[in-house]
Amino acid sequence: MKKVPGKYFWLLMTITGALMFGAPALVSASEGIASTDTENSAADNAADTPDDDTIAKTTDSAEKNSQETDHSGEGQISKPKYLENAENTLPIIAMNKIKKLFAIEKEIEVLSPDKKVKIRQLKSKPLIDDFFSWCKSNQNATASAKLSRAFKYVLNHEEGLRQYLYDGYIPMTNSLDERVIRPFTTGRKNWLFSASVSGAESSANAYSIIETAKANGLDPYKYLTTIFTYLPSQDLIKNPEIIDEFLPWSEFIQKNCK
Repeated sequence: MKKVPGKYFWLLMTITGALMFGAPALVSASEGIASTDTENSAADNAADTPDDDTIAKTTDSAEKNSQETDHSGEGQISKPKYLENAENTLPIIAMNKIKKLFAIEKEIEVLSPDKKVKIRQLKSKPLIDDFFSWCKSNQNATASAKLSRAFKYVLNHEEGLRQYLYDGYIPMTNSLDERVIRPFTTGRKNWLFSASVSGAESSANAYSIIETAKANGLDPYKYLTTIFTYLPSQDLIKNPEIIDEFLPWSEFIQKNCK
């Protein structure tokens, strides 16, 4: 299949009734869809700022979690010899720095976006600053071409990687995006019939509508049936505002397409 440049799937969702674009990750139409974080809206109506106890508990738990080792297995696999002295290698140091950030995110995942921002600014930002400073000081300190490329990649994307510190709706990672695009990547060979730009655009449009419906809690079949039944009879040229009634988060759609 010929790759179509500049064609994307967009997965949009609503947060307290308003369309939020946030910082969606874009994936080419031949590979998948884009997504915003659907897991944060439930806490949207919580209090604006966390108290000192919440921040203190978050910090203590995050530090504890970052140091814990999983011993849940019945038998532990011993380290290979080549990993016995790996603790001070650059990859392990980087991983340990990042683990601390993940530990903080785990503790605040149920908090409101505003609370997340406050704790991220107080606790995650110093760790982020330290991480990028460490990357800059070590980017030329390795003879490994792969590590050099990794450092370069991180530093080239520093601005984007920092955005989650300032917006509680943005997740730290793109794990949600990866989960959402999985059905498309596993079924890619079934779409070889999209041998033209217009075919790929049609597929992108269809998957965007379906995934947007799913992200807003709708039954995709009911949603498609509804818009195909009612939209053709609407005069959208004279009354373009009517389209709002057929968006996935409208009261009419939410009532009839669950």
